[in-house]
Amino acid sequence: MESSQGLGALAARKQRAVIALYIYLAATAVFCLGEILELAGVIDMNALQLSTLTTIFAFLYVAQLPVVIGCIVIVAMWIHRAHASLLEAGHSDLEFTPGWAVGWYFIPIANLFKPFQAMKELWNTSFGLTNDFGGEAPFDLKVWWGCWIVGNIANWQSA
Repeated sequence: MESSQGLGALAARKQRAVIALYIYLAATAVFCLGEILELAGVIDMNALQLSTLTTIFAFLYVAQLPVVIGCIVIVAMWIHRAHASLLEAGHSDLEFTPGWAVGWYFIPIANLFKPFQAMKELWNTSFGLTNDFGGEAPFDLKVWWGCWIVGNIANWQSA
């Protein structure tokens, strides 16, 4: 495969990942609104006779699952392809394979730090920066990782 086609495909995957993340954020906002309305007593998911508003939110809650699964698949495909493109570009000294760059997200405890390391390696290698242990991570990557950790904590607390 010609590298320009590979980079074009990677850019298209990135665009799909960004769109999927925006859809996920919108679904999460709707879910949070539903939680607030339920706490305020406006909707009652445990009622025997559901109101129209409660029925709408119940449907949106159910619809959130395919949104979450779709987002996970699309973003994982982008991460995998981005790491694979580093190997195709001749960077053979990478710590993370494309599979493990994605796989670490699903390993308890390790998912608190390994995905950050893999994304830091991806970022630094892509931009020709050093990826030494303890080296500085870009601000954007720190913000992304902070959102990942806060989001997971919020998810655990709401369960």
